[in-house]
Amino acid sequence: MGQFVARNILFDDGTVTMPGRPTLLVDEPRCQATMRLLRALWGADLAGSIIIDLGCLEGGYSVEFARAGMSVLGIEVRRNNFENCCYVQSRLSLPNLQFIHDDVWNLSDYGLHDIGFCCGLLYHLDEPRRFLQLLGSCVNKAVIVNTHFAPWRPEERMGLGKLSSHEGLPGRWIGEHEATSHAERESLKLASWNNRRSFWLTREGIIQAIKDAGFNLVLEQCDAAGVERYDQTVPTDEVLLKDLLSNERRTFLRSVFIGIRDNPVAPTAIG
Repeated sequence: MGQFVARNILFDDGTVTMPGRPTLLVDEPRCQATMRLLRALWGADLAGSIIIDLGCLEGGYSVEFARAGMSVLGIEVRRNNFENCCYVQSRLSLPNLQFIHDDVWNLSDYGLHDIGFCCGLLYHLDEPRRFLQLLGSCVNKAVIVNTHFAPWRPEERMGLGKLSSHEGLPGRWIGEHEATSHAERESLKLASWNNRRSFWLTREGIIQAIKDAGFNLVLEQCDAAGVERYDQTVPTDEVLLKDLLSNERRTFLRSVFIGIRDNPVAPTAIG
């Protein structure tokens, strides 16, 4: 087991994975928004639903899905992250929770699932459109994609490249790492795996890619940031122009996109 860096997970005995962090994952706005979404779409009782957690990191979201009664498969490529997942599993009584050490590009090896959960992964890929196509072939009902996206205007402080087209969709390239050895890649717990740069699709590009992957209904969830009250002040033309021409008020380039299929087929059980 290595150090936990991302999710403060509560164990059955009351201990946690990150004692120095004041907030548990289950209390974080992003996690709560995800659970609200699942229950709004599929009802309060999620028992029996099959969900795949892609690039599950330390298994935090997988745990919360399993606690809600879902049958969960978490996939994680880094050995040290996967070992943390296994440690988490050993500290919980959740027979409906399973972790696999593999690359998410191999997800078709694990059958068909009701829901695909893709949080913090898409923006670490160099072929996001192809991945969403793959995900669409492995998911029965819906995908939930929590990701950064590229702005239309320049955003230098994010390290994004010029607006370009890749896989037929607009977006911007961003550097990931220069790791050359397996050990170096293992140490980069929050970076891409095989690719040294990733392609961030624009918001419109993500919506199109999800639609093209076979999901007839595409939605965007706006409550995941945990904002209790949004600014209702009407900006002046001068403020709008300043925001357009400068980076002084940086846009938070992240959102949650949901694709829902209206012609689901029967999923296979996790084996």
